[in-house]
Amino acid sequence: MPTEKSWTEVQNDITVKSLKDVKFRQQLVSDPKATLSKEYGIVIPKDITIHVHLDTPTEFHFTLPPALSEPRKLTESELESVAGGNVAGGIFLDGSWCVGGVRG
Repeated sequence: MPTEKSWTEVQNDITVKSLKDVKFRQQLVSDPKATLSKEYGIVIPKDITIHVHLDTPTEFHFTLPPALSEPRKLTESELESVAGGNVAGGIFLDGSWCVGGVRG
């Protein structure tokens, strides 16, 4: 039975493919929504915008999630996951977020 990939795993797949496939990389930069929809079957709502930024040897990009309306404390299991360096997180297309497998 196939397992659903985390957003981190999907991002890693996209990165690896972009390094191996020049045409895919060019398409991803020029039209990320169409490319992701075509290549991965990801349905991206019309009101969502995707930006692809290219790092260079002297310029790097760091992406922050949207600010939470109300900060919250991490649970003990979330703290253990962070302390162990085992955090998988991301932002879902509906704007919700996930840290350590816990969706907020």
